[in-house]
Order: sequence, then structure tokens, then C-alpha cells
Amino acid sequence: MFQFFKILSESIRLAVQELVNNKLRSFLSLLGITIGIFCIISIFTGVDFLNDSINNSIEELGQEVVYVQIYPWEMADDYPWWKYFRRPQVDYENYKALRDQLTSAESVAYLAFYKRGTLKSRNGSVSGVSVLGVTPSFDETLALNVSQGRFFSDIENKGSKIAIIGSNVAKELFKDTNPIDQTFRVDGKQLRVVGVFKDNDNLFKFIDFKNDIVIPHEVGRTMFKVTKNSEQWAAAKAKDGVSVDQLKDDIRGIMRGARKLRPTEEDNFALNRITMILEAVASTQGAMRVAGLMLGGLSLLIGGFGVANIMFVSVKERTKYIGIKKAIGAPRWVILTEFLIEAIFLCLLGSLFGLGLVWILAKVGSQMANLDFVLTARNIGIGIGISVLIGVLAGAIPAYMAANMNPVKAIRS
Repeated sequence: MFQFFKILSESIRLAVQELVNNKLRSFLSLLGITIGIFCIISIFTGVDFLNDSINNSIEELGQEVVYVQIYPWEMADDYPWWKYFRRPQVDYENYKALRDQLTSAESVAYLAFYKRGTLKSRNGSVSGVSVLGVTPSFDETLALNVSQGRFFSDIENKGSKIAIIGSNVAKELFKDTNPIDQTFRVDGKQLRVVGVFKDNDNLFKFIDFKNDIVIPHEVGRTMFKVTKNSEQWAAAKAKDGVSVDQLKDDIRGIMRGARKLRPTEEDNFALNRITMILEAVASTQGAMRVAGLMLGGLSLLIGGFGVANIMFVSVKERTKYIGIKKAIGAPRWVILTEFLIEAIFLCLLGSLFGLGLVWILAKVGSQMANLDFVLTARNIGIGIGISVLIGVLAGAIPAYMAANMNPVKAIRS
């Protein structure tokens, strides 16, 4: 063990010496390793972020939840938005039909957009806030996260002038004050805060209430006007043991009946699931990984040849030194290990620069986009593993040549 650590320290010392003596050549060689690791690990970090966002979105919005809206969640170049725009909104009457007739649903919820308004309190004001009305079942259907306070109850839905506010609204409206039980006004109408929504930091912010307030719909529709063009939609969560396909069929039948559509008429509503978008996004992850591996692999190939070139030159320059070591009894495996460790060290150095760039990019991206990019231990391990492999491949032939030198000829050289 002592001998191995001695070989390790000697190899690292010689590698550092090689870097110092040949700065430009070493820099160009390590640049390929750095760029290759950066390309691969940055793509892997982005894919991991997408995976986390997908999992968080499924957890928050529910894989077993069907959203009844006018627009389908599709990704297509020929998306006929003008056709969907003319559809009638999924209004409160449609919601009541689903709530009363949908036996395959555990819960049915409804949301209506009232307006954008300015909120005022004693501590401050905030403008451009979306005022939304929802039913009490909204929390059960979508499993919303409330970081402070609570969601409202069925009883409060009938007449309590209360609100759950977004985190950004809470910061602007109440500054450093606890917002729970504080009051504010919107269009002269006073509301009391009973809860604050938790921040949603994943990429797929389909339902993000950071800059919104939510009030009971039964109260909201007496305070604000809901027109036929106001955005409205419903959501239904399947019961245990009921498939989502069955739930969609049941919803389709009830909606067609409520809207008195003839059998030959197509649906004038859309049934959406969170997995529709997430599956489309997930399908791009494989392409992202392949692109990252191709770009990174090309750079690693160039960097690997550069490291191999450094090792060939190193063997050439140290031929007499190798001959002396072998002449005094150094076994072949010692020489072989020494040069392999030197090649691996060079690649690890380039890898650390690449991982450092990914870490900086993740930090800057998280700050600028308000997202949560993380350089995981798994990806660090992948980067280090790749660099070790490149080091072994780049140093194998030079190390083998050095280990098999004839000591007499080496000394004479």
C-alpha cells in the first residue's frame, strides 16, 4: 500500500511538472476534456431538472386528474387555436352537472378568472394581480400546497369574504408581517387572508398562484362579474380503482349531454391530462442526452488524443529515467501504473474544470430563471468516471511502451 501511494504521489508530481513545462500544449489538450465533460454533464443536469419538474408536476397536478377546458394540451405546428377560441367556456353550470352526475370521480373542482386588479393593505399595494374563484373541492382535486394557514371550507364558501394569496402577493402586500388574518381591499371590497400558497419552483408551472389570489367562488361571483368570455375550467379526480380512460368517457358523456350536442357533432371542449404535455417533454430527453453525448464525445475524443500525445512525449523525454528505474529493479507494473496515473490525473484535472463550469452555470441559471438546477453527486460521479476512462484509454499505449522498454537501450538513449 505504501508503495502504491509513493507511485501515486510521484506520478502526480510528474504530471504537474509536465503541465508547467508545456503550458500551451497541456492547456489545449485539457481544453478538449473540459469542453467534453461540460457538454455531457450540463445536458445531464438539464435532463435531471426536467425529470424532477415532471415528477413534481405529476405529484402536484395529479396523474389521475382530468382537466375540462376549451383548449387541448397539444404540441403541433398546425394548432388551430382560432377554432378552440370560439368554444364556450366550461362554466359553473357545466361544473355542477359534473359534480352531480360523475360517479367515477372522487372530487370535482371548478375555477373562474374574474379580473386583474390592484390590491391594497395598510402595509403596501400590488397591481396586476389575478383574482380567481374556486370551489372548496379544488384543494382536494389538485392537492394544492399551502405554506401558511389553510384552505377554505364548504361553510366558508357560502359567504365568507376570505382569500388565499400567492407568495409574491404576500411579500408585496404585507412586507415582513405575518399575512394570516390580515385584511386587504380589491376594488374597494375587503377580504381576509386565511392562507398563503407555497412557491412552485419547477419548470412546468401549469397552476402557479405566486401572483394570484383565490377566493370562494360562491362569494366571488357576487363580488365580481363572470362573463361568458371569462376563463373557466373544471377538473375531476378519479376514484380509487377507476381508470382515467373510464373517467374521461364519463366526463365526455355528461358534458355532451349538458351542452346538448348531437351524436354527429364533435366535442366543443377538451379533456386534458398532465401526462399529455409531460410525455411530450419526456420524449425530448433522449434526444438531449444523445446530442450531449455526441458533442461531448467529440470533444473528449480530441482531448483524449491530446492527453495521449502528452503521454507519448512524456515517455520519450523520460526514456533514460525509465531505463534507470528498471535497471535498479522496478517491476513493469510500477512503470505501467505510474504513467496510467499520470494520464488519469491530467484527465481528472480537465474534468474538474468542466464540472466547475457546470456548477457555475447551474447557479447562474437558478438565480436568473428562478429555477432549481442542481449538479448532483451522480452527475459528478459520471463526469469523474468518464475522465478516468479517457485517462486509461489515452495512457494505455504510452504506459505499455514505457513498461516494456529494454533498460539497457533506454539508458543508452
